[in-house]
Amino acid sequence: MKSKSVKNSLTLMCLMIVLVSVMVIGGISISNISTMTSTANKNYENARLDGYNTEIKSQVQSVIAILQAEYDKSQNGILTEDEAKKEAAEIVRNMRYRDDGSGYFWIDDTDYNLVMHPILADQEGNNRYDLTDQNGIKIIQEIMKVSTGSDGGGFNEFYFTKADGVTVAPKIAYSQIFTPWNWVVSTGNYVDDMEAEMNSSKNEVQAKYYTMITVIIIIDLAFAVVVFIASRIFGNTICRPLIEIQNFANRMSTGDLTTGVNVSSNNELGKTAGALDLAQQEVVGLISNIDGVSSHLQSAVADFKKNFDSMNESIQNVSAAINEIAQNSNSQAASTSSASENIAEIADGIADTSSEMESLDQNAQLMQDRSNKSMETLHRLIDVNSTTKTDIDSMYNQTAQTNDSVNKISQAATLISEIASQTNLLSLNASIEAARAGEAGRGFAVVAEEIGGLATQSAQTVSEINNIISELSQNSEKSMELMKKMSEASDEQVAALESTQQMFEDLKGALDSCMASIQTITGKIQNVNSQRELVTESIDTLTQLATDNASSTEETSGYSIGFFNCPERYDPDYVPFAISLMYLDDIFFDQVREKAGAVYSIGTGVLGGKQMLGAISAYKISDTENIHSLIYKAIESFPDEKQVEEKLEQYKNKYITTLFDSSQSGTGVAANIITSLEYSGKPDTYLKRSFQVQNVSARQVYSAYKKYIAPESKNKIRWITVTK
Repeated sequence: MKSKSVKNSLTLMCLMIVLVSVMVIGGISISNISTMTSTANKNYENARLDGYNTEIKSQVQSVIAILQAEYDKSQNGILTEDEAKKEAAEIVRNMRYRDDGSGYFWIDDTDYNLVMHPILADQEGNNRYDLTDQNGIKIIQEIMKVSTGSDGGGFNEFYFTKADGVTVAPKIAYSQIFTPWNWVVSTGNYVDDMEAEMNSSKNEVQAKYYTMITVIIIIDLAFAVVVFIASRIFGNTICRPLIEIQNFANRMSTGDLTTGVNVSSNNELGKTAGALDLAQQEVVGLISNIDGVSSHLQSAVADFKKNFDSMNESIQNVSAAINEIAQNSNSQAASTSSASENIAEIADGIADTSSEMESLDQNAQLMQDRSNKSMETLHRLIDVNSTTKTDIDSMYNQTAQTNDSVNKISQAATLISEIASQTNLLSLNASIEAARAGEAGRGFAVVAEEIGGLATQSAQTVSEINNIISELSQNSEKSMELMKKMSEASDEQVAALESTQQMFEDLKGALDSCMASIQTITGKIQNVNSQRELVTESIDTLTQLATDNASSTEETSGYSIGFFNCPERYDPDYVPFAISLMYLDDIFFDQVREKAGAVYSIGTGVLGGKQMLGAISAYKISDTENIHSLIYKAIESFPDEKQVEEKLEQYKNKYITTLFDSSQSGTGVAANIITSLEYSGKPDTYLKRSFQVQNVSARQVYSAYKKYIAPESKNKIRWITVTK
């Protein structure tokens, strides 16, 4: 019966294992790459949106600085205010940003008038209070709300027509007020343009994702083919030595050790087991080990020579760079002196402004006092006018009553006149009857005559009374008309006084608001003045340091690098450790470079392959005697866990941006895949790094510092120092 070949069995077994492994690993890798790519795209989109908003805010603040400079010219008498405004508007009109020059600015005033627009120049001067987008948002009104708020500026979203005059697209704008001129400066990004840029980057990442999948599949197929070929070669390699050893054993039994072994058999392992000579194997193995050790030793010697030559070359380059930077220190000192002079000019301007604000505060207080006194006088006048109106109304009523009495007297006089007429008639009748009676009626005639005389007198008196009453009635009517006019005039005067009172109250409110604003501005100017004094002192110190550094770098400069232990590349502590180094970079910059002035440049890093080393490098050292003690002191001032939490998101975003910057090309992607395969055995490990960064906590960062960095502050760092 023919037995199964060991070589074929090995080949089939290896091929099956490899195919199953490749399919499983490939599927997991593609799934992980897809997940990591999606997460990375989301993080990238958030970072880019924050970057766009920061960009337009920074650009608007730059324009505000230009407007301030033009305003200062008008205040210093170099230009009139109108000339300064015109010049500032033209400068802003011509300003552009971004590589394609698509970024521009426009200016509205707080009365909603368009002051300047580089594209809509024909609309300048128009009031845009009711400018509304397709969703009903009052664009200019919303801009004014955020600009005149407590922050003095902010973001808005609305739809607006693009530069082509046709396309209407959503826009994110940032606006900030320039208070001296009541100008509001705005600029923005169209959302579709931002999305197009981000989609372009996403498409590149997606294309790289599909390229990576294709590469993985090709690598898997190629790997399967290579494994198949290797398994065949491996089978031949395994079987041939067994056959040769069997034949060699047979020849050894005859004493023949000079010829090769060439014997076939159906069961190689069984036939060679009894023929193997243990002593001969140990000798052959010993010779093979000696040869291998010799080969490794030669390779190690060559690597050592190569590394030593590279280190020597690096030291020469560092020395040359130190000399070059030492020559540039004098120019740095000169530039710092110039900056000091400019700061001094700014300081004089701030002092003048502070003096003017004190004068303005005094005048405003005087106006407030005058306003309060005017309000008191106005209240007294209103009270007097109210009393006068009451008296006029009383006189009008009294005159009306008097007129009524006159009318009654007139009626009574008319009645008396009628009685007198009837009495006169009766007297005449009595006289006629007395005449008829003769002598007997003479006495009665005398009485009748007297009654007739009295009746005539009564009629005359009544006539005079009527004349007086008529004149009195006319005068009374005139008095009533005059009283009515006085009452109406008094009503108008009361209304005018009430309106004046409201105006004075509004004026008082405006003055109170003005006083509060002046006091706020005065406080801020005092704060700015204090900051100006600090800046002036800092500039003077910096000038002195620059001068000292210039002289000291001419005398001595150096380069020093220190090594210390750190976690391995894919150790769970590695990412928190790397972020802790970012904190340490800022501490070194602030304490060793800026405050102590002991070095031109200082930073941290990680060196090595699988065996990693932390590194601290200091370049152009001016204080070689104390540099190491300053570094140890800076390490000890690492922030506590709460302080780490405050800036953690900022450093995370910086780390993720660095990761993706390294993957913006095919070469970068390939390098990251190779590194992942080399150090972790998986092609997608580097993509998981951004996810690991997002999950890092402040406690992990602080723990990494305590574990790996803090112990090195006890003089355990291994230093290599080169001096001029």
